[in-house]
Amino acid sequence: MAEAPAGTAELSALLAALLSTDNRVRKQAEAQLKTASRHPLALLPPLAYVLQHNSDPSQRQLAAVLLRKRLATAYKELSPDVTANIKEALLKLLLNDPQWYVRRSIADVVSVVAKQAVPKNDWPELLPFLQQCFQSSSEEHREIALVVLGYLTESIGESMPHALATVRDFFLRGLQDQSRRVQIAAVKAMTGLMRCLAAARDKASVQHLLTAVLTTTRQCVADGDEDILPQVFEMIDEVIESPSSVLSSCAQQLITFAGEVALNRQFEAGNRHMAIMTIRDLGCDRPKLLTKGPEPLLQQVLPVLCHLCAEGQEKDDQGDPGDADEEDEDEEDETWVVAASTLDALAVTVPAKHIFPFTAQFAAQAIQSAKPEERMAALTVIGRVAEGCADLMKQALDPLIVLLLKGLNDPNNEVRGAAAVCTAYCADALEPNIVNHHQALLPKVFELLDDPEDSVKERACYVVDRFCDQLSENEQGDEILPYLDQFMNRLGNVLQSPKRDVQLMTIHAISSLAAASQAAFVPYVKGVLTALLGFLSLTEDKVLELRAAATECAGIVVKAVGIEAIEDVIAPLVELIFQGFTLDYSELREYSHGFFCHLAEVLGERFAPYLERVVPLAMNSANTDDGAVFDFGDEDGGGGLQSLVTQLGDDDDDDEFDMDPEDLLKGISVRTGVLDEKAAALSALGTYALKCGAQYKPYIESTVEVLDQLSTYFHEDVRIQAVLGMSHVFAATVKTFPSAVPTDPPRAEVALVLAKAVDMAKKIIETDEDSEVVGSACTCLKNVLCPGSRAALQPHLQTISDLTLLLLRGEALCQSTDYEEENEEEDDAEMGMEEKTLAEGLLDCTTEVCVGLATALGMEYQPQFDIHMGAIVERLGQKGTDASMRGVILGNLAQLASTEGQLLAGHVHSLLPHMLSTLGAEDMESRRNSAYAVSAFCASEAVVAQLTPRYGELLHALFPLFSAQEFAGVRDNAASAVCQMIRGNKSATPLEQIMPTLLGALPLQEDKAEGGAVYGCLAELLIQGEAALAPHMQRVLEIFAAALGDERIADKAKEQMAQAVGHLARNFGSQLEALLQGLPETARQRLSGAAQAALGQA
Repeated sequence: MAEAPAGTAELSALLAALLSTDNRVRKQAEAQLKTASRHPLALLPPLAYVLQHNSDPSQRQLAAVLLRKRLATAYKELSPDVTANIKEALLKLLLNDPQWYVRRSIADVVSVVAKQAVPKNDWPELLPFLQQCFQSSSEEHREIALVVLGYLTESIGESMPHALATVRDFFLRGLQDQSRRVQIAAVKAMTGLMRCLAAARDKASVQHLLTAVLTTTRQCVADGDEDILPQVFEMIDEVIESPSSVLSSCAQQLITFAGEVALNRQFEAGNRHMAIMTIRDLGCDRPKLLTKGPEPLLQQVLPVLCHLCAEGQEKDDQGDPGDADEEDEDEEDETWVVAASTLDALAVTVPAKHIFPFTAQFAAQAIQSAKPEERMAALTVIGRVAEGCADLMKQALDPLIVLLLKGLNDPNNEVRGAAAVCTAYCADALEPNIVNHHQALLPKVFELLDDPEDSVKERACYVVDRFCDQLSENEQGDEILPYLDQFMNRLGNVLQSPKRDVQLMTIHAISSLAAASQAAFVPYVKGVLTALLGFLSLTEDKVLELRAAATECAGIVVKAVGIEAIEDVIAPLVELIFQGFTLDYSELREYSHGFFCHLAEVLGERFAPYLERVVPLAMNSANTDDGAVFDFGDEDGGGGLQSLVTQLGDDDDDDEFDMDPEDLLKGISVRTGVLDEKAAALSALGTYALKCGAQYKPYIESTVEVLDQLSTYFHEDVRIQAVLGMSHVFAATVKTFPSAVPTDPPRAEVALVLAKAVDMAKKIIETDEDSEVVGSACTCLKNVLCPGSRAALQPHLQTISDLTLLLLRGEALCQSTDYEEENEEEDDAEMGMEEKTLAEGLLDCTTEVCVGLATALGMEYQPQFDIHMGAIVERLGQKGTDASMRGVILGNLAQLASTEGQLLAGHVHSLLPHMLSTLGAEDMESRRNSAYAVSAFCASEAVVAQLTPRYGELLHALFPLFSAQEFAGVRDNAASAVCQMIRGNKSATPLEQIMPTLLGALPLQEDKAEGGAVYGCLAELLIQGEAALAPHMQRVLEIFAAALGDERIADKAKEQMAQAVGHLARNFGSQLEALLQGLPETARQRLSGAAQAALGQA
């Protein structure tokens, strides 16, 4: 035996101490090792000696781990003789150490050395050695060769690409080996090779290897070796990320294998979930692969996912009321939940025409099943595809309502609960169309609120919450009024439930009812706030979530009913909210800031007395410790020798631990509640400034400071609120320090805050990678572009214009994605749904800045506007700009046409082709936006003059939007567009041809704001005695009667209709009387009353 180098005995003792179960001994040893690690070269000889000669396998393994870390940085400093000795010794040890786990650690050392030696062709013996191992009769030798190759594949691929074929053959031999251990080693080591072959676009090799891997894997799992599956799915992830030319040849195999694993209930849940996620990743990243060909893969995928949605949904609803959170966490881990979320993701990525027909057929059959879990699956499937398939589902609402009602009436409580959740999903996705069916659905929801099962009551509250949210967002809150009393009575009863999750959802439902019903909620305020006061007094940690929800609800109620309705309870209510800040619960502080935001919105400048208390609280939250923890530990969860070595904290610059910024951010763990609290605090500061105006003066400087500081915070939600808040503080500053004359130079305070706001927005737009943050910076710029700040804006107008142009051209940092770079040469590369939504939102915010510039500058904006329009027109024509994005652009330009149409006049002809194509878009919102743009353009005298020669093309494109199958909102906007065309140039419009189609689409069904254009146009034509209306007079009167009875039609439009009917009564009394006789009594009364009112005014 060779003589032990100096320090070997001490090192052996140190290793023994590191492995001690005595914490004190181990801590001392860790400190000693950290000191010794400052001289890594001195450690190498004794570590190598221990690895070769020590009789304790645990010490040999630890020596190998430490040697790996030392060689990772010290290898380049060693002499060629030393490195040659190390390489020779490692290969011998790799074959001869008696313990497998020690050999496995030695393989790690070999990999570290090889990664540095192989690229320099400095270890020519390695591949022949591994080849010799493959030929060995020992399965252990063949196995360790594959382990080493798995580490080295990428290094070989980069420095010796010609050797990849040899490596591939090694792996194929391993997969076909008679030893199961060798087969499994080959599968586990395959990931790196697949990555290299895919990058080289070696389609044949990838396909051949994948077939072999899956064949071996099936054999292994059939024999009970299920542990191999995680490595297989890791390898499959590499294949999914490969170029489409490679992936397309393997997709069938991948989907088939993933389906087999997902459906096998004998496998562990984690493995089944990985299989489902494989389907999700492939479908969401490359949706065309699932839909192309005569037998698309989606036909294989959808039955698997729908079947899984029926698995294991039945639950025992008994248990302690406080166990709800644990139940929710358990549910998230269930296979049917993973399958349902995957179905959801595919539905929003893959075109609905490929998803909805099958899922609708599945649901129609499953809802008839005798098995409750299959009936639940029917409802789960429909609910999960609702968002992605919304357009098609809106066209098939009648059968959907039948399905929902059947579920809501089901004798099984779990099915009723699933039906309630499905109804809520549909209320979110299918608004506003589904709201029209409230008379059928809401009575069933009433019954569910009386259901004996708490879980059903909870889901019923969820339906109320979502339904009311949609009514509120679409300004249809009055639709809920007939049911308000019934809802509130039942919700009051449900609130008495002992289950916290039921109470929580009930409070959310009450919040949504208040937001939807507004002033009509006043009769219920006293009872609701009395009940909330009880929740607002809770102090135990386990119920603080309820207190937070009650705080949020109180704020919503205050905003809905106004301060007058709560004057007698506002003082104790406010004090309880203030007391909540003393409790250690971030969510409670978040909603407390939200409460005071709502109170400030209601009180306006009268909120000022609260500022001295609320501003410091918001500042405290903004500056609170975010609890960031940096965790870059090993994947083994912190156990074993590797974790021990990582904890030793040596200071070496180990290349293996280098991290790029993205990986670094992944290692940051922050309490999300604190992030939400910070964002809410910044939102509150901005609201206080905006609503209190000059009263906010004492806090302007400190608020600007904290907003500026947090505008670079690592989390996007905080940055968003910082930049938005800065524009609100600017508004307060303008009110606090007004100029004597608007044209005078701005006060120094105003100029300073404006400069801060523009500079903050500029930095974000130029450097931030998050599209939503950049969009908020655009909103900040639009907010400061107010006519009253014209003089202050002058130094910044060029900067704002340049930033707008940068974004319109798509050249900002956030608009350059890795996704696009990786897929730029692939024919079927598609922007993911999330990326598309973000890009669309940013485009919306950017074009809003153009509107702001036009509002602030008027015709002085023309030179810059022409440049911006050049970029906009170019963007409209780009391949990546789909109909939805074109609709957003046209919708915002329509706003500009209504105020500064002259700016647009010279660009009409370049916009028209995009407007015409978007009128025929697949998605409803794009068609609607484009029709709205036609209406707004034709309402502008300057613009319509340019459009008149193209009326024929416009009418031809608008005609399909009047179909009975078209969405009501689209049809309403199309009617408005035609009416504005008539008003803009009646002589260029073929009235006799278009009038039957136009009148057939009326009265307006959804977008009642178009009443002024539509009914005003018809009234004008009547007064003008337009002959084209003569054959349709009774139909016009029917339309007027309906509109006059609609509370959502503007008074001005009603006045115009009344004047037109009065004109008929005055000049054609007998003919009008004859026409009225053919109408229902209610219609006759409305029209007669309108005529009399008009004649009386005359």
